[in-house]
Amino acid sequence: MIGERQDESLAAPWTSVHAADGAHDVPMQGDLIHYFAGVSDDAVARHRPLIRALWGRYHWALLGLLLALVAVAFAGFAVGRDSRVVTEEVGCLSAQGTIGCTLHDGWDVSVPLDVAWTDANGGFHEGGRPECLPPTGRGLEGPVRIAWTKMKTEGTGWRQVVWVGC
Repeated sequence: MIGERQDESLAAPWTSVHAADGAHDVPMQGDLIHYFAGVSDDAVARHRPLIRALWGRYHWALLGLLLALVAVAFAGFAVGRDSRVVTEEVGCLSAQGTIGCTLHDGWDVSVPLDVAWTDANGGFHEGGRPECLPPTGRGLEGPVRIAWTKMKTEGTGWRQVVWVGC
């Protein structure tokens, strides 16, 4: 018949709200998880006092840990929201011991001689002088793609080149 249970093992995760008619069977909290995870009710019953004791003893510590994680995530977002890396094509002057480029907004930036760079074939190099900026001292080289970010310390700001693309 409809509404009758044929096998009590299949009905394990369900508990009747109105036991008299059985028409309002609803899952109770955690029962479905135990049922599908293959954990018996006896195992859950044996560990429930331990779980309650640990929660009772350490719930403030767990809540404090959760609040600390939220605070760290918020602080990381607040610190990092203004940092961004800008990529643009520029012309650069390259000489022995120095590389200088002028950005589109007029800023002059120095390219470190050990900057990360990508060659014309797409090969990545972790450091060293970019091959498209040889120390010729002959004049403008480029266009060259560079990536830079704003830096600031103790009230002094500059733009740091972090990558060169040949």
